[in-house]
Amino acid sequence: MKGKNIVTVVLLLFVVASVAFMLLKDSGRRGESGPAAEAPAAAPRAAPSADPAVVRHDHAGPAAAAEAREGSASPAAAQGTGAREHVVVAYYFHGTARCVTCNRIEEYTKESLESAFAGLLEAGKIEFHSVDVQRPENNHFIASYRLTSPTTVLVDVRGGEQVRWKNLDRVWSHVRDKDTFMQYVQAETREYLEELQYE
Repeated sequence: MKGKNIVTVVLLLFVVASVAFMLLKDSGRRGESGPAAEAPAAAPRAAPSADPAVVRHDHAGPAAAAEAREGSASPAAAQGTGAREHVVVAYYFHGTARCVTCNRIEEYTKESLESAFAGLLEAGKIEFHSVDVQRPENNHFIASYRLTSPTTVLVDVRGGEQVRWKNLDRVWSHVRDKDTFMQYVQAETREYLEELQYE
């Protein structure tokens, strides 16, 4: 029960921090743009398009994937520099302040992919990126993938544009049992690749 309360508190802190960051960022933009750009607080911002192809994903290829597997990829490397024809990206999205459980989810996700899909990772057909969504350049992922907590998301990227995505939202419920966690991530990834008919 105590563990569940800790997870709840961590998730709430992540959501509060993300909302506060977006509000601060938005108020800073209005202040820089001058009075003409100011809108009433109730004015809706442009909603993310329902078209899944609006999120751009440019990847640098196997070199960036290797950096990501080593854990040294910067957010800029996660965005990459050149569009790949077709790649499945496994993102681990997290906030700047990270708890032990958040770090464990990243570690287990990475290990799950490396142990079951080493060939596809080596070939650059699957990439793993850990992304801090509270950094300004990554903040757009929160709306794009409807993120409410740290999580793993699989994204089918073709020609630099997302075609579809899948949130592996049960990573939190399996994190206390590494074997179950790894089986879950591997099964979900395998099923996703089969749906895409991706080899």
